[in-house]
Amino acid sequence: EEAVRSSILCTCETSGRNSRTHEFVLCLQCRISCCKDCCGTFAGYQVDSHDLINVKLSDADRGAGCFEGKLRNQLPPTLVLGTEGLAALTEQFGDAYRFREWSDLCFS
Repeated sequence: EEAVRSSILCTCETSGRNSRTHEFVLCLQCRISCCKDCCGTFAGYQVDSHDLINVKLSDADRGAGCFEGKLRNQLPPTLVLGTEGLAALTEQFGDAYRFREWSDLCFS
């Protein structure tokens, strides 16, 4: 949940810059989101056909740096998943995420 709150929620946002408003709409079906300033404009989404809820987030909720810092403190600088680890993930979650295809990748 914290990762979602700190992510980019509208097309007007870029890395390091949040929307001017704290009010967003979020589609319960497809999970698109848009700030209230951009709804219905060419910059935002045409939201008439979506199942929307209103979401209000404070500046503290939007702090991507805070979440990133927590994540960096909990994970090693490089993550290498061996065959056994990928097999365990596949066993636990099924093949929906195609873990077997990750075997040649290094995450850092």
